[in-house]
Amino acid sequence: MARQAGKWSLRTLGVTVVAVVLGAVLLAALPGRTGAGATGNPARQQPVPPGRGGLAIRPTTVAPGGSPSASHPSAVSSKRRSLPSRPTDGTGLTIVGDSLTDGPRMWIEEALPAAVIRAKGYEKWAWGMAQLPELRAEGRLRPTLAFLMGTNFGVTNTDVDNLIAAAPEARTFILMTVHVPARFRQIYGAQTNAVVTSAAARHPEVTIKVEDWNAYATAHPHLLGPDGIHPTPQGAAPLAQLLRATVYDLPVHSGSGG
Repeated sequence: MARQAGKWSLRTLGVTVVAVVLGAVLLAALPGRTGAGATGNPARQQPVPPGRGGLAIRPTTVAPGGSPSASHPSAVSSKRRSLPSRPTDGTGLTIVGDSLTDGPRMWIEEALPAAVIRAKGYEKWAWGMAQLPELRAEGRLRPTLAFLMGTNFGVTNTDVDNLIAAAPEARTFILMTVHVPARFRQIYGAQTNAVVTSAAARHPEVTIKVEDWNAYATAHPHLLGPDGIHPTPQGAAPLAQLLRATVYDLPVHSGSGG
């Protein structure tokens, strides 16, 4: 009986081994299986969660206070919108002047480094007009023209008319009131300032702005030299900043000490 039981045990073991082998073969042969637990059929693959796999998606990050960080697109676009819409360094600006431009030239160049400057002391309006063809030929006559003449013997309405006609490429003109001692004010100073301040009304076809140096110098006499006309070194920087403020419609700050 013991020998008979042993035969049955061997037979049972053999059947079990064969069943296991056949099961493994059938399991491997099932469609959609490439290995233990690996799915090879693309139609049965689970969708890849966003931000994983081959496409990296940067999540929105929020800085302290609840605003998007610089890495978020809305923060970048906000920064771009906050940039100045135009430069205020003298780009597109030509300056023609007399000693009130030539003397403070260093300060004007610092305030408006991209501007073209043509200036010479003791010159009259006619000298400035003669510079326009030369500047045009050099390609240096720009859309904004600051024509800061008139301190030497004044300016008339006809002078302004001729200036507008002589610079058709200029869309904006900057004119300057003059500040002279009382004896010159009676001769030509008051008339010059009246011409300059009324020029915009007389020429609506262009933009004319007024650098009111007379009002500024009157309010800050300590910025003038002994002649009562030219600015001291302490007044040169405020004059340059006044010009820049006039060109770009910026606030005018008071001079040092007053």
